[in-house]
Amino acid sequence: MSWYDRLIHLRNTSGDEITKASREEVRIRRSFNEDKNKESKNLKDVVPFKITKNIPNYRYAYKNNDTINTTIDNLVIICNNEWIIDVDDKKKYKEAFNHIIKKTEEWKLEKLLDNMIKYPMVDGSMFINRYIDEGSIKLRILGNDGKRFKWLIIRDPNTDEIIGFKQKAKVKKIEGNWKALKYDTLKAVDYVDEEYNFTPEEIIYIPYMEEDGEGVSAIEAVLELAYIENKLIKYILNSARTAGGFLGIEFGNSDIDAGGLDVEEIKAVTKAFELDENDSTVVGYPYGITPMDIGKSNLPNYKDYILLIQSKIRNNLLTPDSKFSSTSSNRNTAYEQLNTSTGYIAFIRFIQMFVTPYVNEEMINKELELKYPEAIGHIKFKYVNDIDNERELSEIASVVVANYPDLPTELILSTYFNRVWKRIEKYKETYGKDWINKIDKDLGKLVTQDGNNTEIDPAAILGQNAYNRSQKAKADALKQQAKNKGDINEDGKSDFDKGEIRE
Repeated sequence: MSWYDRLIHLRNTSGDEITKASREEVRIRRSFNEDKNKESKNLKDVVPFKITKNIPNYRYAYKNNDTINTTIDNLVIICNNEWIIDVDDKKKYKEAFNHIIKKTEEWKLEKLLDNMIKYPMVDGSMFINRYIDEGSIKLRILGNDGKRFKWLIIRDPNTDEIIGFKQKAKVKKIEGNWKALKYDTLKAVDYVDEEYNFTPEEIIYIPYMEEDGEGVSAIEAVLELAYIENKLIKYILNSARTAGGFLGIEFGNSDIDAGGLDVEEIKAVTKAFELDENDSTVVGYPYGITPMDIGKSNLPNYKDYILLIQSKIRNNLLTPDSKFSSTSSNRNTAYEQLNTSTGYIAFIRFIQMFVTPYVNEEMINKELELKYPEAIGHIKFKYVNDIDNERELSEIASVVVANYPDLPTELILSTYFNRVWKRIEKYKETYGKDWINKIDKDLGKLVTQDGNNTEIDPAAILGQNAYNRSQKAKADALKQQAKNKGDINEDGKSDFDKGEIRE
């Protein structure tokens, strides 16, 4: 068939009737016994949610659910564990660099960084007021709880660009000198509504997982789960108390009618038998009534239910359950979840990349615009990530150096040996111009002390020696494995020493 015949054939088979027939006939059945006449239902009608999704409930869940609280707090601690203010040329931008260091202390950046992760994750967004005082940038976190403090983000309808912010806040207005007023008088002052307008320059707006221009709380997806977990914990307390049994006290007998006893007299008798003043475990009943057990006295297996809910909460918060528990994952899986580029480390780096632009562009650069505009872009906030495997990096470095021996020492150090690079100023100070020669001579040197203790010089993790140590560690591990399995020969050597590995 020629190309012309093919074209005619295609044109003859591309009519609406064929397209329409195909769409109707090719159909995937999603369920068995499907009733075509039955109307579908809305998910919210079939599975109604109990908890209203708003900032007060997000904060309540964060404060009162241990799984949510520990997961988010742990993330904050890990992400903000170590950071630095870096400068491209310390001599050229020395004055600007020292100024920014002082400003980070003034801004209390250490605490602010924690809040810049916590507030957006919990509330969905964060509003920081940026204003100028005495020619310098000042920062303060503004209220945003969806109740006492509410926000509107004003956008250009054509470009969707933010053109302003409006905050509606309930505040107490005090007439006169507050120092002259009594405490109770100040406390009794009623709240009144006030509205405040801000330009985009006055607000650092930080939305989390932004959707349709609004931040979305990380807790939104786990509110129901938090409710269920807290309910289960409450059930454990009630079940344990019920399973413990009650002491019954019978009032009266066949000869004595105790119907004349009042409530307080009965309480006085039962209280005398109580073991705990706060929880009632003694029951009084009149003669003629026989108590009976209803149901089972053994405790349900709440642990499995709670572990399941906790796992679902942490998964929704993008944190592997193996970070907190070893019950649901083996060692290899836990390593994959926590340490690989697709695991928890990736989420940590995502959060750090989420925070970094706000610090650099909205804080440091804005301050430099006022004081040292020539230093913009040359002084930056950076996270220090010590989560890379140093041994693997050193092995890569040894290959790089072997293939490209003329690469500058500083380039190799700064790329593959972060801990050594942080001490480089000490080397320069100690050895002057010969610091590079000193580093090069130290490549692969290992300082061994008495016994089994080994101390590695800062530069000794470099080069081929790191690779050799890596191979030795693997050999030792295999030897130990063979020894544990009993695969040790009469000469005291394992088959591994002969170049064989037995299963």
